Formats: sequence, structure tokens, C-alpha cells
Amino acid sequence: MIRFSLICEREHEFEGWFRSNDDFDTQRKRGFVDCPTCGSHKIEKALMAPAVSTGRSREKVALA
Repeated sequence: MIRFSLICEREHEFEGWFRSNDDFDTQRKRGFVDCPTCGSHKIEKALMAPAVSTGRSREKVALA
């Protein structure tokens, strides 16, 4: 599953979970993705910071 940060035409931001990028595109084209605030079907992916593993949690586990 992939979590996308989404934004509607009225700039309401929300998240959605999809099996793949293609799944999101298919659902959006068929009108299955809508804004939970205003109901708009004009949805785009918002910019999202990637999750980067720093390895620090592994260091803490090794030291414990």
C-alpha cells in the first residue's frame, strides 16, 4: 500500500491509501476519489517529503 498526500481544487489537503500509483490514477479517473471536506473530484497528488531511514533506531537497539 502507498500513502499519498492529496489536495483538491479548493486546496483542502488529505491523505489516501492505494495499492499502487496506477490504482490511484484509475480510481481518480473513474471519480472514486473525492475530497472529504468539500466532495470535489478534482484531486491531485500534493508534494510529500520522502520517508528516509537514518539507521539511528537500529543504533539505539544495538546499544540497549
